[in-house]
Amino acid sequence: MRNVEEFFRRMRLQPRPGQLEAAQELARMLSNPAVGFEAPTGFGKTVTVLAALWSRELLPAVWRVRTYAVARHIADECARCEQRFFIAGGRERTCPLAQEYGAALPWYCRYRRHECSYFSKLLERAKEAYSGGITAFSYEDLSAERGCPYYQQLLVKGVEVYIAAYNMGLELPAAVEVVDEAHNAVEVRCLPESEVWEALSPIMDELPESFEPSHVGELLEMQLARAHDLKLMKRVARVASLLKGVWAWREEGEVCVLRLYRPRAARVVFVSATLTPVAHLFNVPVVSVPVRKREALVTTWLTTRYADFDEKMVTSYNKLIFTLRKYCRRILLFATKRVLSALSFDYGEEAVGEWLTHGGVLGLLARGRRAEGVNLEADCVVLAGAAFLPPHVRVQKVGLSPEVIPAVTALQNVGRATRAPDACVRVVLADERFARIPLLREHFELREVHSLKELQGALHQRDIKPPC
Repeated sequence: MRNVEEFFRRMRLQPRPGQLEAAQELARMLSNPAVGFEAPTGFGKTVTVLAALWSRELLPAVWRVRTYAVARHIADECARCEQRFFIAGGRERTCPLAQEYGAALPWYCRYRRHECSYFSKLLERAKEAYSGGITAFSYEDLSAERGCPYYQQLLVKGVEVYIAAYNMGLELPAAVEVVDEAHNAVEVRCLPESEVWEALSPIMDELPESFEPSHVGELLEMQLARAHDLKLMKRVARVASLLKGVWAWREEGEVCVLRLYRPRAARVVFVSATLTPVAHLFNVPVVSVPVRKREALVTTWLTTRYADFDEKMVTSYNKLIFTLRKYCRRILLFATKRVLSALSFDYGEEAVGEWLTHGGVLGLLARGRRAEGVNLEADCVVLAGAAFLPPHVRVQKVGLSPEVIPAVTALQNVGRATRAPDACVRVVLADERFARIPLLREHFELREVHSLKELQGALHQRDIKPPC
C-alpha cells in the first residue's frame, strides 16, 4: 500500500482539515470488498476517495454519478489530482440514431445492433484502426464516422477514472466502482398515468390480479425483444424502464416507482454526505467524518400534509417566503411538484443564472436534477414540506424506515447551498413533521418556531450573529 501523504505531495495539494486522516482510514478499509465513506458537503470527498484508491493501487475505477453536471465536477477534481479521466456517455448521448429511436434506443441497441450500420462499421475497423486504442476525455470527442460512438468508449486508452451515469450499462474496464451520492441507491421515478396504461394495454391479458412492478417490466421487455414496430417500441420503452422497481403507486396523475440501485462491480465504494440512512442496505462498514451541526428553524404552524394543504395553508407558506425576502437576498426553495406549483417564487431551474445574478427566490423540485450534486450559493434554504412518500408505499420492504426518504432529501437540498465548509446559510424546515424525524437531529440543531413573529425574532437574532 502506497503512502497517502505521497499522493497529496505528488499532486501539490494541501489536505483540508481531516482529509488526510479520512483518506488513510478509507485506504485501510479498502481491503474489504465494499466500504462506505460519509463526509459533509464541502469536505472534499472526491479527492479523499481518489487518494485512497491511488494508495491501494485500485485504479482504474468507474465513478458512477446521477447527472452529467456531477460528472463534470468529478472530472474537474480528477484533473486537479492529475488522474486521467473519461466521461462516458449513455446511448442517448452517443448514438447517431438517438433522435430517431427516442426511448426505444436501449432496446433497439440491445436486440437489433447486428442490424446497425454504425455498429457494423466499428466491428469492421476495430482491429486495423484502433489497435493502439483511442485518446479521448469525453464521449463528445468520439466521431460516428469511425463507427458506433457508444461502443468506441471501450477502446479509449490510458484512463484512470471512468465517469459514468448510474444506469449506463456498458461494462467499462475497471478494478473498482465508486457510487457517488450513494443515498440515490433509493430513488423515486414517475411517469404520467395515461402513458403507463397505454403501454400496458397490449399485455393486460398476461397480467395476474396482483403483481410486482418488476414483473410488468419483464413482460414489457419480452414485448420489446420481439417488436419490430418503432412506434410500439417507443411507447413501451419508457414504461419498461420505469417499472424496474420494488414498489409502484399512483400519485397526482402519475405512476411512481421506488427503485433500488445495485452496483455491478465486485469491489465498491459508496460515497455520500448522507450515507448512514441507507448503508445497511449494502451491509458495508462506513468511514464517517463528524458533521458540524447547523441550526435549522422548524415552522410548527406549517405542513404540506395532503389533507391540510388548502388555500389557507398556501397563503401561510407564501407569507413565510415574503418574510424571508426581507432578510435574505438569494433564497433556495425546495418542494414537491404538487406544492411548488402552488407557491410564489421568481425563477425556475431553467433560470439559475438569472437568480445568481439578480437574487430572489429560486423554486426547485425537492427530488429534481438541481436538488443535489451542484453548488447553488444562497443566503437561505427553505424546504416547503417534508417529502414523505404516500403512506401505502412500503419502504420497509427494502429495509428503510418511512422517515429516511424525507430526511435524506432534506439533507441533500440543504447541501446545495452549504458545499463550502464556511458557508453562512439560514435553514428553514417549513413543515412541522421535520421536528419528528430523529435522523435530522444528527445533522442539525433543530429550533422550533411557532409563529411568523417568532420566526422573525429568530432571523433578527441571526442578523446580529451570522448563521455560520
